[in-house]
Amino acid sequence: MKSQKLGRTLQAGFTLIELIIVIVIIGIMAAVAIPLYQDLAKEARIGVLKGVAGSIASGAATNYALRSGGLTVGTTPVNSCNDTLALTSLPAAITMKADTTLVKGAATVTCTLVYPTTLEEFGFNPMGSDT
Repeated sequence: MKSQKLGRTLQAGFTLIELIIVIVIIGIMAAVAIPLYQDLAKEARIGVLKGVAGSIASGAATNYALRSGGLTVGTTPVNSCNDTLALTSLPAAITMKADTTLVKGAATVTCTLVYPTTLEEFGFNPMGSDT
């Protein structure tokens, strides 16, 4: 938009090339930022899984220590992954599955927390050690 005033040309607004350059710069920034955001979202979900697994494993280990010391009042026997849910509750999006393996004739249970929409998993032993 140009106007004449006392022999001078005054410019108001932006030219088409300036607008195109700004749009290209925004497109480049978006192309770089979107993959970084997706990686951060994945890392955040894994962090949530580790936090929940840690709290459940800690509660189970504390419960086990109390029961091993002879205190059974107010404690819960933990023999499976489902027993750990009596110690705490899971966030709405997370589910738990159990894997049992035999090591030297003794069964070992590994509980795995899963985000069903992303299939990200984090396993833990209900006795307190991460896998």
